[in-house]
Amino acid sequence: MSESEDVVAVVLTALDEEYDAVRAHLIDLREQRHSMGTIFEVGVLPGRQVRVALALTGQGNTVAAALAERALAMFKPKALLFVGIAGALRDGLRLGDVVVATRVYAYHGGRWEPEGFRARPRVFEAPHELEQIARSVARTFRREGWGRTLDAGAPRILFAPIAAGEVVLNSRTSPLREQINRHYNDAAAIEMESAGAAHAAHLNQALAMVVRGISDLADGDKDWADVTAWRNIACENAAQVAMALIGALPEAPPARPGLVERLGQRLLGASVGSMGRRTAVIGPMLAIVLLAVTVPVAWQLTRPGHGGAGVLRGQIIVSGLVVARSDQGGRDDRRSYSAVAYAHVVGVAPVALPATGVERLEDAFLAGNATRSGGQVVLSLRREVQETAFRELSQSRNPAGRGAVVVLDPATGAVLASVSTPAFDPNELVASDPSSARAAYEKASNDWTQPLLNRAISQAYPPGSIFMVVMAAAALQNGGTTSEQMIRGGDHYQPPGVTVAVRNAPNVVCPDAITLKQAFTVSCNTAFSRLGVERTGSAGIESTARAFGFATVPTFDRDEANAMAVGASDTGAMTTAAGQPDVNAVANASIGLANVRMTPLQGALLAATIANKGRQMRPYLVDRLVNADGTIAYNAHPSVLREPLTPQTADVLSDMMYNVVDNGTGQNARVDGIRVAGKTGTAQAGAGRNTHGWFIGFAVKNGKPIAALAVFLEQAGAGGAGDATRIGGAILAAAAGT
Repeated sequence: MSESEDVVAVVLTALDEEYDAVRAHLIDLREQRHSMGTIFEVGVLPGRQVRVALALTGQGNTVAAALAERALAMFKPKALLFVGIAGALRDGLRLGDVVVATRVYAYHGGRWEPEGFRARPRVFEAPHELEQIARSVARTFRREGWGRTLDAGAPRILFAPIAAGEVVLNSRTSPLREQINRHYNDAAAIEMESAGAAHAAHLNQALAMVVRGISDLADGDKDWADVTAWRNIACENAAQVAMALIGALPEAPPARPGLVERLGQRLLGASVGSMGRRTAVIGPMLAIVLLAVTVPVAWQLTRPGHGGAGVLRGQIIVSGLVVARSDQGGRDDRRSYSAVAYAHVVGVAPVALPATGVERLEDAFLAGNATRSGGQVVLSLRREVQETAFRELSQSRNPAGRGAVVVLDPATGAVLASVSTPAFDPNELVASDPSSARAAYEKASNDWTQPLLNRAISQAYPPGSIFMVVMAAAALQNGGTTSEQMIRGGDHYQPPGVTVAVRNAPNVVCPDAITLKQAFTVSCNTAFSRLGVERTGSAGIESTARAFGFATVPTFDRDEANAMAVGASDTGAMTTAAGQPDVNAVANASIGLANVRMTPLQGALLAATIANKGRQMRPYLVDRLVNADGTIAYNAHPSVLREPLTPQTADVLSDMMYNVVDNGTGQNARVDGIRVAGKTGTAQAGAGRNTHGWFIGFAVKNGKPIAALAVFLEQAGAGGAGDATRIGGAILAAAAGT
């Protein structure tokens, strides 16, 4: 069976943010092209062998109909879903809520008569089968908690009609709003694509469903909602509902051994007969459908590819410490782990649940074969750096207790530490009793602190003032600016055509005229917002960020399939729906807000690139592989990933970052005996939430850069950036051996 024939569902989205939110749920992605040029990505929904095709349509019902037609002809899926964001029409809907369309109104059909408009609507009813599945998913979500908001409580899932036309509605009093209220007064949301997709499904006798997250209230404040976190939250929540619906489709194919082995998942052997489904929610970006299995007493648990009696799964080693080992060989094997400090990066290899981390990345080498035990995987991590990072994060003053650290060797790309908190005990997930392991997994999955989420590499957050590194690079390398050149600052900046002024953080002193270096040192928002709007522009911001690795996934060496689940960083959209520059978005993106998102791994790569004279090395976790007989199967070979900066620009940025630690906001990172360069950052996490705290930097000892890092404290609040900076200094001291 071809991959096209194997696709169970097609998901269409109109916007990049919607596409990315859905894509984050899929693994093993591969590109397929329609004969007319339309690009689809086909991936697998983890936890079940469900293949999903994903495409970006752009805005409008016409193009949505055309691409839906192509998708239905190409894949012949069980279901077609249009997933994305919408404006609310119904009072009582909140930002972040999700509307599942029970019917779609193509509201532009009608006739104008002297006495007024007479509607001639086309109505597309939701298929009963899909609606029933969606309602079942909603009930599960309500019981277990799900999704993300910036307010108290979980988002809600509403089943109601949706109106689809060709106009962006941003008013409560416009003639269009009055027309919709008069003729389609039960519609809960409004958008611009689902009528086209629904019409195509109707003509092809296909099942279609529309899932929309509420990103604005269509009340005149859409521009505000679009530059806050609500837009991404609405995308994430809609994607979560849609992917859970797809995972619950009754005609999803059963697991096939070849695909299971490729994904590195540990599922039950072929002798297991009946399997049910249970939906478990892990964080705002991921809905995983777990297999709930009833195993007769006489049946034994096995792993695909696991060896016979006495054949051991290989060890994982960090600085001589065995962090993962097998207790016995064969099908009764059980993994054990030495410390929670390594939980996210080493991962787990349970019997009946998906493997994660290095356990998944090097599964084939660790597993061995029927007669030969697996080999040893020696990681690039340095024990003292990893454990210092874990201790400092765990003992930080961050009231939320959530954060991440990534430390790199700038010259080689070796990962010296990768920590995410809160952590979890991997031994609980590999219990010999599958019901105990599953209970531990579900407990961790439902924990509001999301201990299973690898914040270090998989999740992207607003970087705040850290993004000034990218802006300074754009000004220095492409804008003809020097670090000592005077630029305009001031206590506020009013971008042209924007009603809300950009202001500096409290206690930031930024005069009207200030050098680029000093603006960088004190984190002057007004100077960098003005720089982005009036000099660099959205194109310059995007091109410089992409040169550093934004908008691509910086996968580790030996991880072409992204088994480690590394996330991408992105600047987000900085144009209006009409394709014109969005001045407000550019002004806020220039200071790391608006739709800019960055992973801690990307932050560490920024610092490492500057420390390494503008050369960014490909990060790697595996230092060497040692066969069971002691011979070397692989040694790491450092390689250049990209060169976004000239050595001269890197030197200037280094000098600016040294000044931050010597004389500016980064003084908490000072370490006796070594030189430390850095940049601090505070980023808004949304209305009513504490701010995030950031620090990125690098250390130089005896003239040589020895470590670069990023420290992230999630919703740390006041003082978070200072605490992140202090933690960064302690970790760099450990890396330097001081």
